[in-house]
Amino acid sequence: MRVKTLFFTLFFCSTILYSQESLLEEAIALGEKMEEAAISEEFGDINNKLDKDGFVKRIIIDSDDSRVKNFNEGFLEGFSKALSFYSLVFKQIITQEDEFTFIRAYIKDDTAHLIFRVFGEGGINYHDYELARVGDELKVTDFFIYLSGENISATIQRIYLMTAKGSIGQIGNENVGSISLESVAELPKIRSLVNQGMFEEAQKTMSTLGEEILKEKAFALIDVQIKGNLDEDIYLEALSNYQKNFPNDPSMYLVSIDFLLLQERYDDCLKNIDQLDKAVGGDYFLDFYRGNIKYVQGDLAAAEAYFLAVTIENPDSIDAFDSLLSTYIDQLKNEKAVEILNYFVNYFGVDKSDLKAIMEAEPSYADFRATEAFKNWENN
Repeated sequence: MRVKTLFFTLFFCSTILYSQESLLEEAIALGEKMEEAAISEEFGDINNKLDKDGFVKRIIIDSDDSRVKNFNEGFLEGFSKALSFYSLVFKQIITQEDEFTFIRAYIKDDTAHLIFRVFGEGGINYHDYELARVGDELKVTDFFIYLSGENISATIQRIYLMTAKGSIGQIGNENVGSISLESVAELPKIRSLVNQGMFEEAQKTMSTLGEEILKEKAFALIDVQIKGNLDEDIYLEALSNYQKNFPNDPSMYLVSIDFLLLQERYDDCLKNIDQLDKAVGGDYFLDFYRGNIKYVQGDLAAAEAYFLAVTIENPDSIDAFDSLLSTYIDQLKNEKAVEILNYFVNYFGVDKSDLKAIMEAEPSYADFRATEAFKNWENN
């Protein structure tokens, strides 16, 4: 009997493992399709991979009140028609110039997730897409944005609640979480001020909302961003409060990078990058940030190693090759530098005359331009 029980136990465990492995493979396939759609800018099939019903349920508040029902119907009519994966992600959250890179899939509490890196002129960000089974397909039902510290459904629900209040009055109680709708309405304004670099104005608006507001993660996170650009002491206090209220929150590691760089706290910044790397389950591209920090610290050999690692993982990373070029020139590795110049021409398709002009315009490259290696490249 014990042998029989053991057999069924092993069979049950192997079935669960196979089921999770199958789910993970399906999630990876979806992640790869999402990245391919971003590269090709063809979103037809991917638009069908958004679980509209599941997503909307996270936003709408059900009620037996006829006024609320009518409002919900009107809201959904306009919102659902325009809702697609493209409109939600690529029209509202990131730009077409941003790189949208699939990092990995993982399973938590029997739910599949996808981690994506977003990188562009605005810096680095990560999205965590939550998947749900809809019929026989996996679809995106919501996603967490690291820089905002919340799910996109929570952001849209604020718009829904404020629109409802202006149209039919309050839906439900007067609060979202522990804060009032009036306070909630200030968050988009504060984010707009931060994006414009108007940190003092943003801080003034935050100060009118009271200390209770900092118990909500989205407000606490933007409070750290604001204070990091105003004063080191109040920034450290805000950072400490955030870490106390939201321990091990991955958004904190990402938000702190720029502030720590500005304060030239390079070792602390490297620790933050390590924590972020761990939180997203490993991302080789963070070596690009490590390389830049080592470059500023004067550790050119370490910087070279980090940049080289990124180029090996991603031969299309023009930023990494550009940084690697600088480390070679600074270390007088002239032949290696010329190899990078040839890569720009032959792989990236940069016109050689344009590249020459760029090299001529950079004062720090004067000694390199005088080398035999560069002159041979220039004249051939």
